[in-house]
Amino acid sequence: MKFLEYCHANNIPVETASTKEFRVRYIADDGKQHYYYPDFYLPDYDCIIEIKPLDRITDLVHTKNHAGAMEYNFLLVTEEELNNLSEFFKYLKE
Repeated sequence: MKFLEYCHANNIPVETASTKEFRVRYIADDGKQHYYYPDFYLPDYDCIIEIKPLDRITDLVHTKNHAGAMEYNFLLVTEEELNNLSEFFKYLKE
């Protein structure tokens, strides 16, 4: 995976978010409370990362990401960011 390869090559610590307590609570269209775990945690940036291809971004993904952003420093990464990870990480440092 491009994101993990970049982090490894640039000595950026990355952890799976599912091993941490980064459970995100959200209310789905069915009106019920659900939970999901985002993809990664970057401890040096205290940032949660969810990676999704642009063609897989739905209203549900927006709902989940909004819920994640309410609780954490949370970013959605698509192929746009994956194609320029050096700029993405510069943005994180700001």
